[in-house]
Amino acid sequence: MSRTTPEPLIVLGAGCAGLSLAAALLRAGVRDQILVLDRRGDWPDDRTWCFWDTGGIPHADLARHAWPAWSVETPAARTVARGRRHRYVHLRSRELYDRLLAELEAAPNCELRTSVTVTGVREDARGVEVSTSAGSVRGRRAWDAMGGAGPLLRGRPDGAVELRQAFLGQEVETATAAFDPGVASLMDFRVSQEDGLHFVYVLPFSPTRALVEDTHVGRRPVAPAVRRATLRRYLGECWGVDAFTVLGEERGSLAMTSWSFPPVRSERIAAVGAAAGAIRPSSGYAFVRLQRHVQAVAAAVAA
Repeated sequence: MSRTTPEPLIVLGAGCAGLSLAAALLRAGVRDQILVLDRRGDWPDDRTWCFWDTGGIPHADLARHAWPAWSVETPAARTVARGRRHRYVHLRSRELYDRLLAELEAAPNCELRTSVTVTGVREDARGVEVSTSAGSVRGRRAWDAMGGAGPLLRGRPDGAVELRQAFLGQEVETATAAFDPGVASLMDFRVSQEDGLHFVYVLPFSPTRALVEDTHVGRRPVAPAVRRATLRRYLGECWGVDAFTVLGEERGSLAMTSWSFPPVRSERIAAVGAAAGAIRPSSGYAFVRLQRHVQAVAAAVAA
């Protein structure tokens, strides 16, 4: 007598949201087969996440740097706030990806399938069918963790995303001390405001090294070359730094929208991450909301 292999739980996307969900399912004791699909083949150290460590946040122990104080500055004034209990922390993607990928690789009931592009997902009476560049895959349930590139957000109403928070950051090193490693500059508005809301975000790791990020909130894109020139001018005018070495660069764009992102789309298809509204529309912060959501999803599946 032949046995039918149970169809897997499918996670679409292996970025922060997808990997976090798969690992959370494993940690919750889910024994079903878990299949993670992603078009990428490697996970470079290409981004960072920051948040206030209020305790109990998954993976907060991976944070490399923490600041007890943070500032907001305009041409007219500077305000500094200090957290007595909660520090502002910085987590690099490399450490998080390494941990999550290792957990998935060690689990006998989890498969990470790379270099596969997801093109659609549909539900039928037997489960879900995911269309990919390598053919269709069937499963019991599916979660879209692909954000704006995923099948669920492709169908959002026209005009749902009103603004984009676009950023380009450079990790720089200076020859002489220039930064205060005890204060994170969350918003420095001492830059041109001609193209919409514009500020620079500075995370000092030491007196000579910092992540300096040019950020625009608006509808029109700003060319990377213009952003790099802005950072160079900003460092010279506001920090007295005329010469520096660029150690690395990151860039991205976040949807700042009032549209509601329902996390559950049907009985068998749901979303996590940006597709589920993890990005705060007022600030762009997402890591804590994302982690709490995947923990709740995993607990519900395991129950």
